[in-house]
Amino acid sequence: MLCPNCGSVCEDGARFCTNCGSVLPAAPAASGAGDANVSAGSGGAGYNGGYDVGGTGANDGSVGWAGPATGAPGPAAEAPGPAAYGPTAAVAADTGYGSPYPQKPQKSYKGKIIACIVVIAVAAVVICLSLFGGLFGPPARDNLNAYSWSELSQISDDISSAASDQEAIAIAEKYNLADKSGNVLNNTKTLTLKDGSTASVQIAGFRHDAKSDGSGKAGITFTFANAIATHNMNSTDTNSGGWEKSSMRDWMNTSLLANLPDDLSNKIVRVKKSTNNVGETSSVSSVTTTDDSLWLFSFSELVKADDISFSYSGSLGNLYKAEGDQYQLFKQQEIYYNGDNDALVRAYRGSDTDWWLRYPYPNSDDEFGCVDSYGEPNYVEDASSTLGVVPGFCL
Repeated sequence: MLCPNCGSVCEDGARFCTNCGSVLPAAPAASGAGDANVSAGSGGAGYNGGYDVGGTGANDGSVGWAGPATGAPGPAAEAPGPAAYGPTAAVAADTGYGSPYPQKPQKSYKGKIIACIVVIAVAAVVICLSLFGGLFGPPARDNLNAYSWSELSQISDDISSAASDQEAIAIAEKYNLADKSGNVLNNTKTLTLKDGSTASVQIAGFRHDAKSDGSGKAGITFTFANAIATHNMNSTDTNSGGWEKSSMRDWMNTSLLANLPDDLSNKIVRVKKSTNNVGETSSVSSVTTTDDSLWLFSFSELVKADDISFSYSGSLGNLYKAEGDQYQLFKQQEIYYNGDNDALVRAYRGSDTDWWLRYPYPNSDDEFGCVDSYGEPNYVEDASSTLGVVPGFCL
């Protein structure tokens, strides 16, 4: 017989082709008493093989029908069918559907899914910290000097937005800036000015000064612990126009402000300061407000109102009291209105110095108030004098 795959001649009854190893078809059983010739159809390459007509033998897909009982050979096999139905197709069927075409390996997405989950989780943490960082605030530190200006600014915002003064004090206490009674803790923070000199500041009070933008009171007000420069109030001996029109105010909010380190100056909040901005007058109506980043203190911000009323009765006392309220720091230090106060002694480059206050002396046209080198706040000097500059500022 012929191998239906490669066409090699094989022995009758063999199960495998000796040339290509293909499985050979079994010979069909003859029917009838005649010569059981089978016509080997040429259908090995066609559809179910070629087949002989007239016989009743079984069709096995590779040989023709068995001939009649007379043994006469059947007619020639039909022409081979299309190649798609030949041995090649049969071989493909042996190896399973689609086996001639290697399957593309399936990708695993497990690693990518895990990576996406991690990225989403990290992003969620970052967003939460961004949204709720202000709610929780910076960590509490041991003292004022341990905080950055950015942290102090955030604390100041929290104090500013507190629902009450009691809540504001509780926040200050939490950050070791005040005790439970609201007293300012006596510690300082050191900084380096751009000219290379060092200075220190301390807290003067909480929720004391109104912000210029109308959004409430600034959370923390600071004062420098010593003079950081010297300057005159005006180039000539005049107090006309008061603090508002003084050359001191212009210089402090430009040149002196520019000498502060950027991490501080960028956090300073402008506030409203009340001052007699006329000069020689006893009228309370002369008190108006200015918006300042840096400013000098007034007499009434150092001394309590009762002492001013006791020393200055009538319109003059009312004028002084209209220029601001005493800060908590000076209240704790029990500043005396008309005498020496060690707590008000300020130095410049190692030597005690007189230092300016912002109010014009109401009984003259050429003087401004100041604190002398012994700490007396009820003192005046000619406007052109060069005295120490001790700024206040808010965060």
